[in-house]
Amino acid sequence: MQIPKRDIEARLIAAGREEFLDRGFAKATMRHIAGRAGVSLGNVYNYFQGKKELFTAIVLPVHRRVDELMADFFQFEEGRDFRDPAFVKAFVFRTSKALTLLIQNNRNDLILLLDRSGDTPFEGYKMRLTRMIERDFREDLRSQKAAAVLVRAENGPLFLIAKNLVEGIIESAKQKAGPDELQRTLRSFFRYHIHGLASLLPDRG
Repeated sequence: MQIPKRDIEARLIAAGREEFLDRGFAKATMRHIAGRAGVSLGNVYNYFQGKKELFTAIVLPVHRRVDELMADFFQFEEGRDFRDPAFVKAFVFRTSKALTLLIQNNRNDLILLLDRSGDTPFEGYKMRLTRMIERDFREDLRSQKAAAVLVRAENGPLFLIAKNLVEGIIESAKQKAGPDELQRTLRSFFRYHIHGLASLLPDRG
């Protein structure tokens, strides 16, 4: 019986995901992926031209979802005060819930995108995401009258905070905790970061 094309494509995507996670993009081969999928090597190229196209098919949906979530988070906290307990509570709940769902539904693809994308078209995405968060922090602190020297500093505290935030999300995905434990971890992690940012602001008079 002939296997439907969409089933073969799904098997290749699943096999590619395993191969890229196990071996990394550079060491992965289409031959190994074909073997994992139970598909002839020649038939693989009827679906994907090569590793880069297959990797893109795997991570592009989660790439788009991360961008959507970041836009939502930035919009939600725009003009808000990191020193406001009510805002902090609402923001931590919103971000931890959304990222828990993201990780639970896309754990391996998120790891590929943020931690295994060297030599792929997505190689610079992790740094782009870090810089995006850093810029948002800078704009927020500037609007809340943080010290000018802090706001202007390149690769300074705000970059390090943003980098730590991205690395923490990656590590949370790797830990493979259940949804309740994951959300508790993320809530604590985001509260820590927001309180850290608040400490850089002048006291409210």
